[in-house]
Amino acid sequence: MTTLVIVSCIAAAGSLAVLLTTVWKMMHPREESNENPGESGTFSPERYRPMERLLLAAEFRFLESQPGYTKEIGAEWKRGRRKTFRMYLDELKRDFRRLHARARALVAEAGAESAELVGVLIRQQFAFWAAIAMVEVRFALAGSDLPRIDIRAVVELMDSMRLDLERLAPQSA
Repeated sequence: MTTLVIVSCIAAAGSLAVLLTTVWKMMHPREESNENPGESGTFSPERYRPMERLLLAAEFRFLESQPGYTKEIGAEWKRGRRKTFRMYLDELKRDFRRLHARARALVAEAGAESAELVGVLIRQQFAFWAAIAMVEVRFALAGSDLPRIDIRAVVELMDSMRLDLERLAPQSA
């Protein structure tokens, strides 16, 4: 009985640590851009297409099949892929903040006739940060392995926000 309680406490503490780490990383990005958050920049979903392949197990299996492969090479390759994916993810977060700030500004300028858009913005923000939290949890649970992450839904969410902004911008100008 006491062993079960100890194991349960350790599991709960581990889960809490993963959750707190995820929230911390979301709230404290590594680098903040010096750009004005109101500027839309140019979001392009094509810019993030390489993320879809960075963590594929098939690519790692191909590397393993090559002559001269060693575990050290594989570990370095995984570290590099994870680091590159994180760099893309940080940039994706910056793009989201920029797009969302622009959307908030447009809704604020539009006044009462766009009050229903406030709820849309809140849902978009929640959906984005929930998806990012899942990515962070998958990274934490994967340890030094490559996590299985499908980033397409996040990129599509951002692209739909960009398209909404393009439709809204001429109306509020």
